Amino acid sequence: MRTFYQRLDEIFGNRQLKLVTSNVNKLREFQRFGIPNISIEKGRDLQEINADPINVIIHKAKDAGPDRIVEDTSFHVEGEDVGVNIRWLLDKLGTLIGKKASWMVLLGLNDGHQIRVFEGIIKGVITEPSGKEFGFDPFFKPDGSNNTLGELEEMGEKDLFSARKKAVENLLRNKPITIKSLTNVSQWSGEYQHD
Repeated sequence: MRTFYQRLDEIFGNRQLKLVTSNVNKLREFQRFGIPNISIEKGRDLQEINADPINVIIHKAKDAGPDRIVEDTSFHVEGEDVGVNIRWLLDKLGTLIGKKASWMVLLGLNDGHQIRVFEGIIKGVITEPSGKEFGFDPFFKPDGSNNTLGELEEMGEKDLFSARKKAVENLLRNKPITIKSLTNVSQWSGEYQHD
């Protein structure tokens, strides 16, 4: 089996990539999902545009700079406008019990010329909260599971239903959902997500 960097050589040559995040736990997840040699660029807080998830990740990857991987999580609930703004709408989840939902993670890789976007999606339903409290985890029961993400985390089985893991797997397989040339990413002039 080829290593992560051998696979990325097909896309980026022998560049050293960094994950831009302030969350050390995400680095551990990326390593657990098969990227053992990735390093972290910690502490940079990239401003996020207020747009659809694809444009958010493209602009975030552009702003991160060359040889960087960025991530963005969105949560979609039927009939609701949540999406990329999930962290500001968590208090509302208890009023959405029974609605279908999906957890989406997008990864953006910037090689200095192009941005490649990789996707992971887990579908499920909003339920009464149960399990470890982190974000939407206690409210979201993935399809194919009898437990919420919060309960799965407590059981050590959340990786079986991880949108982040699916996005990493697509990255390792070099299966982007879109590729955008940096010359075609215009300067953002719209609103930014809440501070």
